[in-house]
Amino acid sequence: MDGRGRGGRRGAAGQPRPPHRGGRGEGRPVRGPGLPGQARRSTSGNLVLDGLFGARVAWAGDVDADGLAATAREIAASLPAAALIPFGGSSVLGARGYVEGGRELHAQLPDLATVVVALGSGGTMAGLVAALGPEHVLGVHTGAVDDPRPVVADLVAGLTGRAPDPGALRIRDDQAGAGYGIQTDAVAEAMVAAARAEGIVLDPVYIGRAMAGLAAAVADGTVHSGRRTVFLHTGGLPGLFGHGVAAARAEALLETFHCG
Repeated sequence: MDGRGRGGRRGAAGQPRPPHRGGRGEGRPVRGPGLPGQARRSTSGNLVLDGLFGARVAWAGDVDADGLAATAREIAASLPAAALIPFGGSSVLGARGYVEGGRELHAQLPDLATVVVALGSGGTMAGLVAALGPEHVLGVHTGAVDDPRPVVADLVAGLTGRAPDPGALRIRDDQAGAGYGIQTDAVAEAMVAAARAEGIVLDPVYIGRAMAGLAAAVADGTVHSGRRTVFLHTGGLPGLFGHGVAAARAEALLETFHCG
């Protein structure tokens, strides 16, 4: 079940939203996404992509992460040779990709001081911490899980065989705002700054929060000017166009050009 919407969408308070089995009427009705046979249109960029790629989506009901996992296991058991991907895609196996990514970063930049990354369900940060050490990775909490420290620590333990002290992990909690999925003013400002200064598009839930966290870290001295710092852009562009508030705020910045 994907924390960005493939299977269980997460709501503003960071709680999983019920998945839906398209067109079958299973689970309770939910506000927001338009579903097959309904007049309402989806506001989720991920559900748009799911439809394009031919996914079948099951609504689990109004449940927590354990409920989502139980539904996923039930569905996987009914399918031949199914691969069960955990919530958010974060597992020890999945995090190994970022172990390799961290090693590549170190090979290219031996003087690397800090990698800044969005912290959702923990796999990205855990892989980088396993490769580079906790002192070199700054995770910006997005609100996808209640407490990311033990989540990241457990994944690192699975990767390295050693459980790190959760308190030693560098995690910023100041960008989660009112909850997962709710764009803050700091995130909106970071998105505009990145777009206009560098031509880089950020999404309002993950990478926009990471950039806002980087700006705050520079301002408070957590990240020092002149030391090698990498901002890791992990994608999420469809989330911008599926986020009504962020899209409307960006469109409102348009200026009218008058000839003559």
